[in-house]
Amino acid sequence: MTVQEVLGLLEGVRRGTNGTYRARCPAHDDRRPSLSVAAGEEDRVLLHCHGGCTVDDIVAALGLSLQDLFSEEPKQRTRRRPVAKHDYRDESGALRFQVGRFEPKAFRQRQPDGKGGWTNNVQGVRRLLYRLPELIANRDHTVFIVEGEKDADRLAQLGLVATCNPGGAGKWRAEYTRFFKSRDVVVLPDNDHPGRKHAESVAAALHKVAATVRLVTLPDLPDKGDVSDWLDAGGDAAQLQALVEVAPLWSPPAETSRQHIEDSEDSEWEPPIPFHTPELPEFPIHVLPDWMEEFSSALAVFLQVPADMPALLCLSAVAIAVAGRLSVVVREGFEVPLNLYLAIVMDPANRKSAALSRAMAPVERFEREQCKALGPEIARKQAEHDTLAKTLAQAQMGATKARGNKRHQLQREVMQLAEELADKPRPVMPRLLADDVTPEKVASLLAEQGGRLAIVSAEGGVFEQMSGRYSSNVPNLDPYLKGWDGEPLRIDRVTRSPDFVRNPCLSIVLTVQPDVLRPRKPGLSFRDRKGS
Repeated sequence: MTVQEVLGLLEGVRRGTNGTYRARCPAHDDRRPSLSVAAGEEDRVLLHCHGGCTVDDIVAALGLSLQDLFSEEPKQRTRRRPVAKHDYRDESGALRFQVGRFEPKAFRQRQPDGKGGWTNNVQGVRRLLYRLPELIANRDHTVFIVEGEKDADRLAQLGLVATCNPGGAGKWRAEYTRFFKSRDVVVLPDNDHPGRKHAESVAAALHKVAATVRLVTLPDLPDKGDVSDWLDAGGDAAQLQALVEVAPLWSPPAETSRQHIEDSEDSEWEPPIPFHTPELPEFPIHVLPDWMEEFSSALAVFLQVPADMPALLCLSAVAIAVAGRLSVVVREGFEVPLNLYLAIVMDPANRKSAALSRAMAPVERFEREQCKALGPEIARKQAEHDTLAKTLAQAQMGATKARGNKRHQLQREVMQLAEELADKPRPVMPRLLADDVTPEKVASLLAEQGGRLAIVSAEGGVFEQMSGRYSSNVPNLDPYLKGWDGEPLRIDRVTRSPDFVRNPCLSIVLTVQPDVLRPRKPGLSFRDRKGS
């Protein structure tokens, strides 16, 4: 293919210098064009992703092969013949993308364009397991994991449940793991080094979540052979089941296990992952409780968003429910609260607000029900408090004007009323959620609500509040820092004694656009504050 033909498959193309081009890389969620495209020697197409994607990843995402990057003379060009089309469908059965297989051997991926045609890439499409609806529908069956779609189809023709990941060896994603929780899994490697390495990585990924994992090496496979070759040579379902029954359960190699034990003795935590890492690991949605995993997955499919977005929002909703009531004792003397500070950062039109509203719906409903149920009693106690306060004010005025014994009598009455009023603070309606509030209001709400509060917003105004929008650009982070780790918080009042919140517990849940995190005012920084 020529450079122009490759550019025709890309998005966001713009001309650079010296005959180069920039475009969005199809192998990752590329918001700003990070793929360089240029012509090399002998008209070879040169690709380089500044985000860290390999050339193999890029051509696979385009549905090409490495050979396609070399220009061929018309007389030498071999026309590829399509031999199969493999549809990748989501949990609901909707077609999301398709892999075409050609001879001579090549694979190309494409997605529906919504108009009855196709777009020749899978950019922005959620990667799925092959034959996913069948995998979900047959939860009690053993699952066979192979390397390619052809092999999965051959096993399905035998009445077995089979699947594979798109892209072949080395392209397994952590997000696939959740579909194998508590299931019996058999991994069938291709007979070459990449195939065996891929099978080991899949087995390692599923080892902790599946009921059983077996890695079955098929006998008498030719070099680079697969289960389809084995079946062509006379293998059948009964022979395969017999091999599975005698295969041992897979477990990590002894060296890996021993190293893991040594590492765990040295440190309780894995090394942190730097923010600049090009490919961060997938969110482990499979470790969530079943009900939360199912809801998060269903919401991700319904809204067509990454599964980690609803999963994180669901965790935040649970944190709001248990914060201030439960805590985790990591070890003696080290106790941490269960509140969360979460910011989901995505470009506009990515359904952030829709996901937030659905995840927080139970919390909002509970808050409304509490207000409705407790409203009459709170109103009665507020009226009693206000009446007592007015009586105290009248008694104070009378004591000021009275003389002699009458004055002493009224002063005693004032003291009794003051003590009674102090024992009956004015109640407030229960509140769990706040939105665009100043740091001072956050502190007041924490005091009023017994130390528990959550700031939930689909906007980023809280950052401007923190930076001092109403206080001459002087950041006030105390309520947020102390609300995070539970340090006592003191709220000074102008007209009455200060309030103390012994164990404040604040959660923050935001869904914002990237621009919100960029400083708008020079000189403002939170980096010198503890916890920031």
